[in-house]
This record gives sequence, structure tokens and C-alpha cells, in this order.
Amino acid sequence: MGALLVGAAVGLTGLSIYSSEKARSQQKKATKAQNKIRQVQESRERLSAIREQRIRQAQIIQSGATGGALDSSGVQGAYSATGSATAGNLQFINTISQLQQNVASHMNRANDWAATANVAGQAANLAVTASSFSSPKTGAGPGPSDTGKL
Repeated sequence: MGALLVGAAVGLTGLSIYSSEKARSQQKKATKAQNKIRQVQESRERLSAIREQRIRQAQIIQSGATGGALDSSGVQGAYSATGSATAGNLQFINTISQLQQNVASHMNRANDWAATANVAGQAANLAVTASSFSSPKTGAGPGPSDTGKL
């Protein structure tokens, strides 16, 4: 009976370890998919910022040309300021993207360590279970050698 229980414990622990590894694998795939979605969204934000910059710069040029001040320092300064503001916004997007990648990397490592700890805990539980079936019981009452001493 004890061997059967130990066998069941080994089998169930193996299944639990296998399931943990499969879950970790699926979690990594989900994280990669989320990162891809984030990258596409950031790409759209960059393109939108550049589009807005070009529209503003075109409006500045149009306004300068209409007013006859196309070569004025005011128009040139506004044109350059719009480009600088867009560059700053794009740098901010890039910085946030890098920070999000760092967070995702740390979360993946944390999940890996949690899975490793789970496997180690299951193995420890298996060892405790196996040892409880193989160790002799003491203080359980009279045994075969004690029958004449009562």
C-alpha cells in the first residue's frame, strides 16, 4: 500500500512539475505577444507625432508665405521649435518603451524563479511523503517482540 501511495505521489508531482513548465511557457508566449502589441502602438504614436509636426510646420510656412514673412526669423524659429518639440516627444516615447521592456524582462525572470521555487517545493514535498512511508513508526504499541512482556 505504501509503495502505491509513493508511486501516486511521484506521478502527481511529475504532472504538477510538467504543468508548471507548460504554464510558464505559455506565459512567456503571452508576454511576447503583449510586447509586440506595445511596439505596434508605439510605432503608431511615433508616426502620429511626426505627422502632426509636418502639419504644424506646413501651417507655419503657409502663414509666413501668406503674410509675406516667409524668410523672417519668427517663422524660422517657429518651424525649428516645432521640430525640436517633436524630437523631445519621440525621445520620451523611446524612453518609456525601454522602461517597459525592462519591466517585462524583470517580470519574466521573477516568473522563472517562482516556477523554479514551485518545482523545488513539490520535490521537497515528495521527499517528505516518501520518507514518511519508509521510516519505521515508534511508539505505536507492542510489537511482535514485546508479546511476552505484558
